[in-house]
Amino acid sequence: MSVWLTRAGSHGEYEQKFIQDNRVYVTWDGLDVNLDKLDEWPKFVAAMTKHYPDSKPKTILNWASQVWPFVHEMKKGDLVVVPLKSQPAIQFGEITGDYQFEPKGPDPYFHWRPVK
Repeated sequence: MSVWLTRAGSHGEYEQKFIQDNRVYVTWDGLDVNLDKLDEWPKFVAAMTKHYPDSKPKTILNWASQVWPFVHEMKKGDLVVVPLKSQPAIQFGEITGDYQFEPKGPDPYFHWRPVK
């Protein structure tokens, strides 16, 4: 079992959505591609580069390094920790399902995992 840190936005703007939906999300704007199909690192980085062409290569690698584990390494039974910005608290959850991709979003809620 692993423990993962997931953030609900840089200012906590997604906290209520995470809690209300019993999900953790990848909330990168405009990332409307099924990342599960990108099972090789070079393809994954290329997809991130395509979606964010104005970003620096090192920034893309940083982002890809954050998103890759969400898609390919988290497992059922792993724990997830979400520090809250809206209050001095931390939410804990357990991953209960596989990575999900919803192509119709809404943006930025294309990528998620169920938690309890």
